[in-house]
Amino acid sequence: MCLGCWEEEDKPFEITDAVRAWAPKFKEADPSARSAALAAVSFIQNAAFTAVSRSRNSGDVAHHAKWSVASNGVWFATQILIYSSVWEAIESGTYGLIAAAAIVYVAATTAGSCWMMAKMLKSETGKRMVGAR
Repeated sequence: MCLGCWEEEDKPFEITDAVRAWAPKFKEADPSARSAALAAVSFIQNAAFTAVSRSRNSGDVAHHAKWSVASNGVWFATQILIYSSVWEAIESGTYGLIAAAAIVYVAATTAGSCWMMAKMLKSETGKRMVGAR
C-alpha cells in the first residue's frame, strides 16, 4: 500500500499518474498559452497567499481556514506548471524558457499580491481586520 494511492479496478492508481497524464497535454500547448496559464495561476496563487497571510492575523478562524485551503490548493497547481516549464527547458536545452517562466511568475505573483491587498484593505471589517481579536 502506498500513501497517496487508491485501488481502481485492481490496479493501484497513484496521484502522480494523474500528473503524468496531464503534463504532456500542457507540454504540447502553444508556449504563449502555457505562459498565459502560468501567469493566471500565479496571479491567483499570490492573491490567495496574501489573503491567507492577512487572515492569519485576524480574529476569524473560519475566514482563515477558507483562505488557507485556497492558497495551498492553488500553490500545488502552480508548482505543476512551473515544474513542467522547467522540465521542458531542460529536455529541449532551451534554458531561456526558465528565465521567461521566472519573469512571468514574478510579475504575476506581484500583481496578484498587490491586487488582493488593495481589495482586502477596502473590505475588511470587524473580526476580519488585521489585528482584530
